[in-house]
Amino acid sequence: MQRYLESVQPLTDDQQFKRMSALAKDFELNLAPRLQRYLKVKSWWSSNYVSDWWEEYIYLRGRSPIMVNSNYYAMDFLYVTPTPVQAARAANAVYALLMYRRLLTREEITPS
Repeated sequence: MQRYLESVQPLTDDQQFKRMSALAKDFELNLAPRLQRYLKVKSWWSSNYVSDWWEEYIYLRGRSPIMVNSNYYAMDFLYVTPTPVQAARAANAVYALLMYRRLLTREEITPS
């Protein structure tokens, strides 16, 4: 919770930060333990606690484009277009995806 509050502090004024701190404390004391227990129980029958929720609520129910809104693997350049050739942009996206996947499978990415 402390890291969250440290990240929002520069974005808020003193009054907003006090309110945010109170909300974070309330979440930490009331809702968070309940959610943590739920995830613990879910871990008993599920190998991945998020995959079924992702499939149900993001993949199946979402009506926005999946490629840019829920798939962090395949993001094209948003504001800068290195080339107007669509095939070259697709090739760059695929190359970047495969290079990132390679890092993941080799476990070369350290958690931040």
